[in-house]
Amino acid sequence: MINFAEDEKYGIRKSIVFYFYDSINVEKVGIVEEIVKTYIEQFQVEFNKKRVNDEYEYRNIRGGWQKIFHKVYDNVDFDNNSHIVEFLEGDAEHLLRHRMYLLLWQGRHSSILIFQCDQLAQWKKVYQYMEYVNKLLRVQFASAGYDIVYNPWTGIAPYAVKRLRSSRILNSDITEWNSAFTSRVKSGICCPNIIQILSPDFCSKLDLNRIAASEITNTSMAGKNLMIDILDRVNGEFMEPEQSVLEQRMDDLYQLLKPIVVEYERTVYLKPDAWEQRMHRFEHI
Repeated sequence: MINFAEDEKYGIRKSIVFYFYDSINVEKVGIVEEIVKTYIEQFQVEFNKKRVNDEYEYRNIRGGWQKIFHKVYDNVDFDNNSHIVEFLEGDAEHLLRHRMYLLLWQGRHSSILIFQCDQLAQWKKVYQYMEYVNKLLRVQFASAGYDIVYNPWTGIAPYAVKRLRSSRILNSDITEWNSAFTSRVKSGICCPNIIQILSPDFCSKLDLNRIAASEITNTSMAGKNLMIDILDRVNGEFMEPEQSVLEQRMDDLYQLLKPIVVEYERTVYLKPDAWEQRMHRFEHI
């Protein structure tokens, strides 16, 4: 586990992110609802706040998350129209414990599901959840690792993003999972991470023979996708190596994935030199 001084303004959570290009219809909305329900059950989530589409403020959830989900996604036009739901478990006095962000549409860009959960969540549970979602959606790219998260009520986001400069492993919804990358995901991925799912289109551009000579594990998934991770298998569990080993494996993973890593537009929270450093943070070897 990464050492990080967490407070009520910002800290670390595990994240699971999915990008997919399925046509969104009544059946697909029902599948996404089941994916959300399973996430809530498996990671013991209790959402209390929500934000929908272009709303600025987070509001209390009344009547349960499914009522809000259906209000947004039932009987709407998804053709070149995105519809967003964001659920939080947190408040102004406490750093969020869980967050979920859903953007569904069938336009030029992919749909995206972002799940942020407790830092202590078991990697095996994360891995199995990714397997489960991959069976239900036509996943183009999925990624799991550590995100820096911030309390959205404090205006602390710029300071949280600056903390990313001290770690090559941490990601965030402002840097890696932002809209600028979402528009590029058909071309490639944004960075290596602890667990990833890659479509056959991406795998065809890689030299997979490099995996055999490394400590990278790969497993075939539904839809001919490939799951790649840099965890240890110990007595049936998925164990995270110490940080120095994890960083070395991330470097090795980057060398494998480099042909499909793409650059994208800078976030306003990082200056050009800092953004350039971030885009190339795995190229020091």
